[in-house]
Amino acid sequence: MTNKCDMCDREFASSLALKQHYRDKHGRDTSIEEETNNEPKVARGRKNRTKVRRRYGRKSKKKLLVIVLPILVAIIVVGVYYGSTRTNTPGNGTYGTGVGNIALDIPLTLANGTRTYLSSFEPHPVLLWFVTTWCTSCQQGAQLINSQYYDTLHSKGLEILTVESYDNLNQTGPTINQFAQQYGGGAGKSGWDYATSDWETTQKYNPLAQLDIFYVINQYGVITMENVGMPNYLDQIVSQLSAPANKPPFPFQCLGAEGTTIHLHPWLRIVINGHNITIPAAIGIENPQFQSYQLPGTNVVDKVAVSGSCFEPIHTHDDSGIIHIESPSASTEYTLGDFFRVWQATYGTVTIDGSAHPIVFNPTDILGFKADAAHKIVLLVDGRPSTEFSSLNLNQLDYCSASTNGPPCAPTAVGEPYYNGETYPFGTGHTIVIEYVSTGG
Repeated sequence: MTNKCDMCDREFASSLALKQHYRDKHGRDTSIEEETNNEPKVARGRKNRTKVRRRYGRKSKKKLLVIVLPILVAIIVVGVYYGSTRTNTPGNGTYGTGVGNIALDIPLTLANGTRTYLSSFEPHPVLLWFVTTWCTSCQQGAQLINSQYYDTLHSKGLEILTVESYDNLNQTGPTINQFAQQYGGGAGKSGWDYATSDWETTQKYNPLAQLDIFYVINQYGVITMENVGMPNYLDQIVSQLSAPANKPPFPFQCLGAEGTTIHLHPWLRIVINGHNITIPAAIGIENPQFQSYQLPGTNVVDKVAVSGSCFEPIHTHDDSGIIHIESPSASTEYTLGDFFRVWQATYGTVTIDGSAHPIVFNPTDILGFKADAAHKIVLLVDGRPSTEFSSLNLNQLDYCSASTNGPPCAPTAVGEPYYNGETYPFGTGHTIVIEYVSTGG
């Protein structure tokens, strides 16, 4: 048998050399193709793959390469990614799409045109269901939910989020609104939303271009179930919703003592409708031991976490809003999103005006206060608007120095910042403010 590349007509001495050539030169992993072609057809949605291949076959070879080649590259990349993040151990609450991961936050456009994010559905558990609107099992699944399961799922607080994979995986089918109307009983059901996704979002959650793939995400954003062929798993989904929800584990290795290779103190304020939100003490500290202290020059007595059995490299000691970055790693850049992840893993929710709110931060949601026609979310860095949001680099935004020996730095964050033995290059006194404000003012 000739080992010949069907893409560039080169010949090779062995099939192994040919496979290596496909991977290196064409971004194509034939071993993955063989596994996909030989896998058992368990889920009802999988029987439609033959139809997909036939429909692709009618298109030009050039268009087929444009469509398929990026997917094959994604398969290889995501295969490596899955292998490293598929499961979690305590102290490793990484973002990902595997069971145990913190669900990757993604932007979505709802059927009514509203732009939102997956994290904005917290503190509800979510059934994140990627569909193709022309897929038979997807249509049957929507009908099954509508006729038999909706009331039960809704009563358990589940948010059903039905998302069309990007461009219907290049096939012709109903729009997501038509899909909702024809199979889901319409888009007006409480707790059942329909959305479209961009290419990057689909690649993250549906890298193998499945017709029907779903994820169950608990109220803290942790993935508890993932599979293809959602209609086959509805009973299991209902059962799982009755189990206690686990908070995500800490996202960084938990240290027995605070590191000092990097020692920085950014200052964060959160302002909702003109009111300051208290950022709790002991975020990122296990078994904290508190000590009372009096704020310098005042009669106010506060408490500070002076010790604990374990420290995240990004944490708080008191409720001043000063974030402590105390890390043994000189190369890690900590972001504002990282801080919210640690906060969520520590407390799960935050109490505002006597009510529990999700610990969420994205361009359309801060702690459950969502942007709408009358409100917007603004991130200010040193008084200037920023569009970085969760990706804002905190390493460059130290606030405290030896001269700022009063609140909010005292008594735990006094002194000059350490930065791997070098003079801190970014200066101190930076401020970070997240505001939820009226669009009219």
